[in-house]
Amino acid sequence: MIFFIIILGACLGSFCTSLASRIIEKKLFFISRSFCFSCDTKLKYYEIIPIFSYIFLKAKCQTCKCHLSISLLINEILGAILLILVYSLSQNFYDFLFLSLFLFNLFLLSLIDIKLKAVPQILLWSAFLFAFFYAFRESEILHFLIFKEFSGGFL
Repeated sequence: MIFFIIILGACLGSFCTSLASRIIEKKLFFISRSFCFSCDTKLKYYEIIPIFSYIFLKAKCQTCKCHLSISLLINEILGAILLILVYSLSQNFYDFLFLSLFLFNLFLLSLIDIKLKAVPQILLWSAFLFAFFYAFRESEILHFLIFKEFSGGFL
């Protein structure tokens, strides 16, 4: 199970890196395949495997031989570490899902902030919503909404 978590974390770290780069460069995301930012060549399936492709391609684009930044590898490894941390801290699938979404949202925010010194407001709001809904799990939110109104009359 831990091997699957490591692979998934590396994939999510790679995805966040790619998404941050596309947001920074103001390029479309979710529409086109991954490509080299230097020569715009679409990457082959074996060129997008996290960690392994960086090592086996010797940190270079196979087409233009442009050197790839070490930050790509570091972000993939950080993604794996983040997901292992979330997996070890979560008590159930609900916790795992929300903590993963929240932390990778923060990871994406930090990658964008490092380059732009600003972050998209939609990502800030989504981080807030993940934290809010995680704080009030299942019946707790109903309890909060109902009894908060009644407590004002009795106290």
